[in-house]
Amino acid sequence: MSHTYKLFSLIGVIGMLSMPVHAVVREEVDCIVGRVNGINITKTQLAVPQIANNAKPFTFEQYAANLLWLQQAQEQRIEAPLEDVARSVTRYKQDNGLAGLSDDEADMLLKGQIGIDFATYRDQLANYYTIETLKSYEFRNRCSVAECEVRGYYDANPVLEQAEYRVDLVNLTPAQLIEWESGVLVTTGLDWDNFDFLKHDQIAPHLQIVYTMAAGSCGLTVNAHNEPLLVRLAEKKEARVQSLTERYYTIEMALQREKIAKHAAASEDKTAKNAVIVTL
Repeated sequence: MSHTYKLFSLIGVIGMLSMPVHAVVREEVDCIVGRVNGINITKTQLAVPQIANNAKPFTFEQYAANLLWLQQAQEQRIEAPLEDVARSVTRYKQDNGLAGLSDDEADMLLKGQIGIDFATYRDQLANYYTIETLKSYEFRNRCSVAECEVRGYYDANPVLEQAEYRVDLVNLTPAQLIEWESGVLVTTGLDWDNFDFLKHDQIAPHLQIVYTMAAGSCGLTVNAHNEPLLVRLAEKKEARVQSLTERYYTIEMALQREKIAKHAAASEDKTAKNAVIVTL
């Protein structure tokens, strides 16, 4: 009997040693926190930063609403304009110093900036453009903007463009300073440094004499080292209020987006009531 017992014990040990590791070690399973029309939403999905939410994760309600819009878009066969997605990715890389980097380098820096890689960024962009395209199809015809609305917004929200100054600068030697003070300095022969247009609030304190100068005139000031500096105002663009014509399209689109957002919010509530949404 003792030999039989040992044999069975040995077989049992061999069997345990030959079992696959995954059968012994319990794998961590992502937690399902809810369902929307039969589609699971997991805890991991709710932890992902969302570019449509200023790089913050969606709440369950936000994620569910986003998913419902995407389901509607799929039913209507609406897809994101891929050229817009690619253009937005390119612009983001250019604006944030990521252009020219390898994919791995760009992914690493993007994760540091907003917590996701570019594959996820593209997917989220595609979802955003898909939803916005659907909303445009659904509500644009009901959200026209009248000319009086544009004019009313324009009158209530003027946009002032600052004055701009194109200046030339040159440091004067002691001899040149004497000539300037004597009124005999020939300014056309000086080695001027030329600067493109600077806005009113970009003018350094020691150069603010240009505020009261006439175009083409010169004025004496001192630089940061208290050395004589001659300033020539090459050209000035006066401050002005942007015209209605310049701003019409931008205002019209902004007002239309506001109207679409209101219709979309009402539609979102209605869709949510008719959907099967379960939280776990």
